[in-house]
Amino acid sequence: MSIRLDMQDQVARILISHPARMNALGEAQIRQLEQISHELAARTDLRVILLKAEGEVFGAGGDMRGLAQEAAVQPQRLAEATAVFSASMLRLQQLPAIMIAGVHGYVGGSSFAMMNFADLVIAARFTRFNTGYMRFASGPDGAMSWWLPRLAGYRQALQWLLLAENLTPEELQAAGLVNLVVPDEQLNDVLEKMAARILRTPPQCVSTLKKLLLASQNNSIEQQMAMETGAMASLAASPDFQEGIRAFAEKRAPRFGSGSLR
Repeated sequence: MSIRLDMQDQVARILISHPARMNALGEAQIRQLEQISHELAARTDLRVILLKAEGEVFGAGGDMRGLAQEAAVQPQRLAEATAVFSASMLRLQQLPAIMIAGVHGYVGGSSFAMMNFADLVIAARFTRFNTGYMRFASGPDGAMSWWLPRLAGYRQALQWLLLAENLTPEELQAAGLVNLVVPDEQLNDVLEKMAARILRTPPQCVSTLKKLLLASQNNSIEQQMAMETGAMASLAASPDFQEGIRAFAEKRAPRFGSGSLR
């Protein structure tokens, strides 16, 4: 398996492990990702997803070497793989769990698109990013043309896609695509500490917050205020809310539960 899943303590670790091909995403990897996304979607105890990779890079994008070895590229087959990839990442992103991508080395094309589906992104300092599609006369995939304008703005998105230049973590952080930039040797440690920190937060509150923020991308302000009101009422009836009130009154740290997010 070149994409592996490990579950432990309400944390799913998705590890891309195909270093001989720079963790490029071919049909086999996409099918593995699809299987993992369905497996995680069936769980009710999942709170954090860590998305990371082995080897020198996070991912070179689509498996262009594999395509080059084919006698002729089959457009329909390529389209089907792209659709499965996008649907799998969306399935993961829409789960109530917080998905954190830890990226390093190089992040290009489809791997860049994969990263965009994460709720939080932590990048090693010497990582380089490139949309890459223009180099192959290819269109973007994995909702890249949806995410980039929303996260970075139309002009920045156009520049990155049009020129296909290498970008630094600091550039992506300034544009809102990266949360933290850390020394390369600290990446995994920071990822694990972030996961542990999220596990200490109230589960239902976290899943509600994520749902609200995702909905805001399409809601009117009136719809968003109504959704917030409903969320506040629902959370106020939760045991964790009562624990938070008691902890405040007693001047101590709250001890939140670890129940289902659904």
